[in-house]
Amino acid sequence: MKNRAFSLTELLVGLVIGAIIVLIIASIARIGGENSEQLRKRSQVYNDIFFAFDLMKRRVAEAGVVNAYPGNNTLEADNFRFQRYNSSALIYRDTNDGTDHTILDGVNNLSFTVSLINGSLVTVSLSGGITFRGRGASYTNQDISIPFDLTASFMRRN
Repeated sequence: MKNRAFSLTELLVGLVIGAIIVLIIASIARIGGENSEQLRKRSQVYNDIFFAFDLMKRRVAEAGVVNAYPGNNTLEADNFRFQRYNSSALIYRDTNDGTDHTILDGVNNLSFTVSLINGSLVTVSLSGGITFRGRGASYTNQDISIPFDLTASFMRRN
């Protein structure tokens, strides 16, 4: 019976191949993690936009009278106001208690129009982009921009 062991060369070749496989797997996992982070941030931006539109839709539906002031990017009704503030933030103001809530950042253009048919149709256009600093080896010191350009119309119930 012959006992056979690995030679030093075979052992080194096996270690090098194993290290290469581990490096490939680690690189794939890192890239996947970075893409997941970017997708999560993109999803968060679109969720914020959806929330802003949904809040506008609900508030407009409940309002008695709705007025749009295009010159200062403002939509105003009974006890609320939506407007662009500090050139990039969409603010919701509860005029009953005077509190302001930033509901969306990165808004470059904002316009409100109210139809002439009893002032019941409100159209909102939002465009802009959110920029954040990338995280991870391939995005280090690189800005990642998430643009948006959306229009929605809401009906007043009253």
